[in-house]
Amino acid sequence: DDVVAQADIYPIRGFQKQSVKIVFGYLTGYTGLLEKCSNIPLLVDMLKICHSFHMESPVGKILARIEKSQIDMENLIDVLEACEELREIERFSGESDDLFERCVCYARCNFASWQVINNFVKKNTEKISLAIRLFDELKNGSHAVIRRRIEDEEEITKKGPSYIIKNLEWSIECKQNQINGVDYLGIYVCVKNPNGTKSWVCDADWKIKLVHQTSEEASISREGGCEFDSTKNSDGIQKFKAWSEVFTENSGFFEDDSILVEVEIHVSEVRGMQDSLGLTEKQIGWFSSKKEEEEEESDEEEENETDQELQDDSVVVVLTCGNISVSLPQSRLVHESKYFRTRLSNNWMKNWDTRDDAEKADFTLSRTFNITGSNPHPKAVKILFEYLAGYDCMLGECKSFSVLADMLCICDYYLISSPVSHITEMIDELPLSITNMIEAYESAQKLATHQRFQALAKDVQGRCISFARSNLASWQCLISFIADNCDNVESVVQVLENLYDDTQNGIIRTTFSSVSSFKLSKAVKSPPMIFANFLWKIEVAKAVDKEQEFIYAFISCKSVDNTVSQEWSCDLEDMEYCLDGCTVEKAVDEEKKKETHRWCLFSIWMSEAMKKDDGFIQDDAISMEVRIKVENTSGIPTCLGISENVIR
Repeated sequence: DDVVAQADIYPIRGFQKQSVKIVFGYLTGYTGLLEKCSNIPLLVDMLKICHSFHMESPVGKILARIEKSQIDMENLIDVLEACEELREIERFSGESDDLFERCVCYARCNFASWQVINNFVKKNTEKISLAIRLFDELKNGSHAVIRRRIEDEEEITKKGPSYIIKNLEWSIECKQNQINGVDYLGIYVCVKNPNGTKSWVCDADWKIKLVHQTSEEASISREGGCEFDSTKNSDGIQKFKAWSEVFTENSGFFEDDSILVEVEIHVSEVRGMQDSLGLTEKQIGWFSSKKEEEEEESDEEEENETDQELQDDSVVVVLTCGNISVSLPQSRLVHESKYFRTRLSNNWMKNWDTRDDAEKADFTLSRTFNITGSNPHPKAVKILFEYLAGYDCMLGECKSFSVLADMLCICDYYLISSPVSHITEMIDELPLSITNMIEAYESAQKLATHQRFQALAKDVQGRCISFARSNLASWQCLISFIADNCDNVESVVQVLENLYDDTQNGIIRTTFSSVSSFKLSKAVKSPPMIFANFLWKIEVAKAVDKEQEFIYAFISCKSVDNTVSQEWSCDLEDMEYCLDGCTVEKAVDEEKKKETHRWCLFSIWMSEAMKKDDGFIQDDAISMEVRIKVENTSGIPTCLGISENVIR
């Protein structure tokens, strides 16, 4: 006690308590805690302690423990965070790169599923920005080494793990080939046809190595290259080595009842890959549910102001924003805007000296306005006010959701009415694509802050979610979507939440055209849409009963991805459908729902459906909206079940 009382006390701050305990315990001879530790983020924290206090003796042991510890889906995001922390220490930058490469290698095998990616995002919403570098490597990384261990001869024809390289799915295939009466081991590099891409080409060089497991120098390598496409998706060596020289004792290749094959792949170019499944809004069947905006009544009395100077066409007002400026006649501006009519009036101008600084901040007596309201993009200011000045070509050519939305926000802030309906129509007609979806979504968020445009904002967001439901049911598309929108992570997460969230009501919209050409009893299916991390389709078909045709519809749920689990379930709690604006609640059949994952929506006589005035088939097309609420979802995998032991 006297020794403790006389000892100096050094508070250790900024580190985890457990890592402090293990490191200083190791220094005092208690090595057991470190030898048992397999928590990689904790071990990295120990390295940070060693660096801060210039300790050398524990470093080697800690690095050895990191090497032996496993990465899995539960700790992947934390290991990525640890990589970033380790990169900040120059002496450990190499170890940081090695650890990150392990994360990438693990993700290469376990992220070839859009359901797995959605689950990963769902569980790591707060830290998902840490994974952007990982997704970028999966999409754009062109070099990787992949491995496959074959435990015995019987496994030679089984499918091995798949690896994501340059956003394509690669695997190693082995065969027993008999040529001229001699059995050979054949080894091939294979690329799986991407979902939703009809025409693609990949130029790649490969180096296949059959690893000699007792002497690395005795390993055998063969090199080659190929232009892979949908008609040729594998390449390799038919006669890599005689079968009898591989699968035999003391060969060095067949050790512990297994062989190890390693392939180094360099991808030089990929062409024809799509960033989405290519479904347009017309194919998806989006139809607007927003009500028409009410036109604001013009204030005739205010517009007929007697201030003669306001009607003088020779007086010019200059509007600025950033590095742009637009000049237009004062008479035109006051005609269009109540805000400027007030600010340019004699009554307001003559009291200039009594105005406070806030009122003078964006205006000068020389009639120059700095347009800052709603924080607009300068391009939006230029297009809008040139349109008011009579130059409408720039507005007609505008294809940007964000610029159009900024123009509406300017109109609302500065009380401008005449262009609103035209700009709103342009937004409604502007087609969505995978490259502008996040821009449209964020534009809708900005519009939602203006009460006047909340209905429009809700409609645009609904279009974005509907588009995402149909175009991101592919892990390649999902990886591209996340990697390409690395600067908009928060919006990406919000969009994906609508795909995997099973706590909200799902809305699935679609349109079926050419109804009259439907064949009897042959269902026409909508594009698949993601909700609650499952794929949903609406099916419509015609049938005959008592010599009368009727039309019926179903909604179905499927789990179709690179999933390991074959047992899954997704039960409907409630559902309703909407045809031609008429909503019908539909009871869920408790007996059938758990068996088929297929639920009937309606069955209607064609004669009723085709009525000119109140039939829901109009212009030979059906527009349908189905609202569903799910319960008891299970069986969605969190990874593809490939452990680090298999791939290292």
